[in-house]
Amino acid sequence: MRSNSEGIRSRSSCSRSMVKRSAIVLFLIAFARTSDAAGYTDQMFRRAMAEDNFAVSGSFTMSPLYVLVTLCDAAGRPERVGCVAANFLSGAIHIEHALGYDAAGEKKAYQIAIAQRDRVFCFKKVRARNNVSVRYTRSQLAEVRRQLAQRSDGQLRAEVDRENSFVSRIYRRIYPGRRRFWHSDAHMEAVAHVLLERGILVGQTHWGPVLYLDKPSSQAMLRTPKTFGVAESR
Repeated sequence: MRSNSEGIRSRSSCSRSMVKRSAIVLFLIAFARTSDAAGYTDQMFRRAMAEDNFAVSGSFTMSPLYVLVTLCDAAGRPERVGCVAANFLSGAIHIEHALGYDAAGEKKAYQIAIAQRDRVFCFKKVRARNNVSVRYTRSQLAEVRRQLAQRSDGQLRAEVDRENSFVSRIYRRIYPGRRRFWHSDAHMEAVAHVLLERGILVGQTHWGPVLYLDKPSSQAMLRTPKTFGVAESR
């Protein structure tokens, strides 16, 4: 018969083992997230968030850049790395923190965004979470990674802006002879995700929409006080 002390030691050993396994699992999850976005930098993130923020950059754009962030589920647990438009992330921050849409509110939203360690965002409010919902599935992302894996970064940069390129054909196809047109926002944002994780900063044009390669100030417009605001709802 085991003594009580043996039982306590056994339970204690089991608990330590479970803690170790949990720590290993958390490490692997963190490593996987880091690996997924290995080429994406804080500099890219800051530029995208500043591009559409008048209080920070003095300009705004109708063609927002994309950001790559880790989004949490309703329980506050990191769920997946996702690509969303920077203005929608800013909108979610405004909703979550009940910020005004004036200069002070926009500056605060930017400060909150860049202060998030490892770009992990957990929103308690449903409206805020809905504002940054990821449109593409994990299988769609894996397929786009496979399609672009054999292309160099230089090739990808050269093809992002070109109509009917191997990049744009993944999410947008025109069939002139048959008068048909096909476009998928989900596939477009999956392409943007892959480009971002390879260190290529892209955005979405206000027309089309199609992806464009970031060129400093190429999409920027002077903003007047009357048009001050942040994008909400998708």
